[in-house]
Amino acid sequence: MSLSYEQKRDFRRGIMLRHRQLARAFAVYQTPSLFREPEDSQLARERSVGFFPKIQSAWSSPEEFLSAKAVRKGVHSVWYGGLPIDFELSKNRADILLVVFHGALELKTALPIFSGSNVASGLKVARLSFTDPSLYLSPELALGWHAGNVFQPDLQAVTSALIEKISSSVGAKRIILFGSSGGGFASLMQLPALPTATAVVSNAQTDIFRYHDFHVKKYLNTAWSGDREVFIKQNSHSAIQRIEMLNRVPRVYFLQNSTDTFHIAGHLNPFLEAARGRMRVSLLTDNWGSGHVAPPKRLFQATLSAVVQRDELTLRSLGFKPVIG
Repeated sequence: MSLSYEQKRDFRRGIMLRHRQLARAFAVYQTPSLFREPEDSQLARERSVGFFPKIQSAWSSPEEFLSAKAVRKGVHSVWYGGLPIDFELSKNRADILLVVFHGALELKTALPIFSGSNVASGLKVARLSFTDPSLYLSPELALGWHAGNVFQPDLQAVTSALIEKISSSVGAKRIILFGSSGGGFASLMQLPALPTATAVVSNAQTDIFRYHDFHVKKYLNTAWSGDREVFIKQNSHSAIQRIEMLNRVPRVYFLQNSTDTFHIAGHLNPFLEAARGRMRVSLLTDNWGSGHVAPPKRLFQATLSAVVQRDELTLRSLGFKPVIG
């Protein structure tokens, strides 16, 4: 007797539920610290830890993590300011560390989330994927740009220190920062702090205050108690201003949808103007759909593969053109 689609779906869901229950029970036994919130916890959103079939580690502070002798692959939670900085490391050793920042998420997305596994598949890299801790402040916040909050005002600097620690632990000689939209913003913001880093971004915001008012106000109200001036004082809102902090000339590969005129006029063009003489930027523009549409996955994969191999010929064949030498 054959099963209907609904019966097959319910059967698969039942198996997934039992797998998660077993994984969580094992995680509670193996790493009980994952389920202990600190006294200053600011969590206001459900946190789905214990479901990953990987080694999971919890750290009471960035200082504890940074003092560790080595960082093993798996899922890590570093508590800071009452919120967890959750990230996943895919390998113990690699010459290249690929750091992935996600952009806006659907509100129903379970956290933590670790992006980039598909586009990094087959690459000889260690993938390090971050979840934005500000999203734990409210189930109604979809975008935080990894730019911090009132409890973690220096999140970007702490993130830089975590990346450097992990890069050293895995033996990476180079760092590639990768993200789209709000994740692209986070990648660009890290460039001045990481001497060996190259950025690969798409449709990136380059100044939070140039983005749509609804999302900016939602972030400020949730993460900064509505205090715009306090946020501005952190110098965490503009990748254009951050260019002034560069003491080297980094490479940036920028993919931009040609119909996304909002981002071209308000984010890409001002960034290119500010980066003149300070960065080496190669730009690929194409039509991937109407508006804020990401490039196809195969283009991301081909781009990252060529950047990993430093294959400028392939990058030119994909359509990248130097706009700032």
